[in-house]
Amino acid sequence: MKTIATPAALYAHAIAIEREAAERYAEFATRMGDLGNDEIASLFSALARMETEHLAKLEKQAQEIELPAIDAAEHAWLDSGAPETMARELVYRMMGPRDALAIALASEQRAHAFFLRVQRLARDPAWRALAQEMAIEESDHVELIGRALARLPDSSPDWNALLAQDPAGEQPIERWHADHVYFRRLLDLLEKQVDIFHVGGQPDYGLMLDILYYLRRFSDAIHHPREDVVFACLAARNPAVALPVARLAQEHRVIAHAGKRLEDGLEQASAGSFIERADIEALAATYLVYYRSHIAGEERDMLPLAARVLAAEDWSAVEAAVPARAGDADPRLRDLRAQITPRA
Repeated sequence: MKTIATPAALYAHAIAIEREAAERYAEFATRMGDLGNDEIASLFSALARMETEHLAKLEKQAQEIELPAIDAAEHAWLDSGAPETMARELVYRMMGPRDALAIALASEQRAHAFFLRVQRLARDPAWRALAQEMAIEESDHVELIGRALARLPDSSPDWNALLAQDPAGEQPIERWHADHVYFRRLLDLLEKQVDIFHVGGQPDYGLMLDILYYLRRFSDAIHHPREDVVFACLAARNPAVALPVARLAQEHRVIAHAGKRLEDGLEQASAGSFIERADIEALAATYLVYYRSHIAGEERDMLPLAARVLAAEDWSAVEAAVPARAGDADPRLRDLRAQITPRA
């Protein structure tokens, strides 16, 4: 985080944070309404109104102050650069209530940490009071969103019932799910390092790059191609799912593209090249949202369907296309799977 050296700079950042939140909450409310979740849509609509009112208050307070130009992308919730326009639209298409609340919660937590840091370092009492006011508001939003997230039912399948449906498919289904569990753990570790980055700390670039190496060389190159074969088998046995599985295959390509951009940015940062923290944060947030939403959709919809309809010959076709142990050919992948999590 850049040092906030003047009240004008604090107002500029606070206005950017409130504007971003107001716009995103309005978009999230529309998305939840489209999904028919009126409760979460109403929550986001109320938050959008609160953020809009607070934005107007800040703009009025700062109308006599010459505000410095800042990069509003520093406080963006999602990567919004032109190369990612289609991918960003995909986030909204993939986003369910739990995803939207998780994005909002993480963004409010980052804003809360931002204002707490300013409050701690501020020299002027009035300046400190403004930062404290903003931190309290963000804390209230964190609590409100956290309660809503806790009330949402867990959409994970009943694994005992799922695996009992098709003993022939038990081992591949278990392996599929086990990969997802590990990917989630890696994404959680990555997010913790991004949080350190956001509050001005020094993240473990080596750990972050190891995580990206594993996800890009195992998930993108082995796990997702195996899933693509599973999807083709599902579409052949049930043509009604042809469009959903085509979308999942598209998401594989978007995740790979977002992962490459993040990995490139981290390599530049770790090598000492200049790259804006906001750029890294936006790339990481976008990648995390894509990946988590994608895994959640597969766990909710595709794994139960595969357990019901795929036969032993389908799983043999998957194995023949991309052997489950294909990653063993890369000794670094074997080592990383054993080392990454303990390093955290």
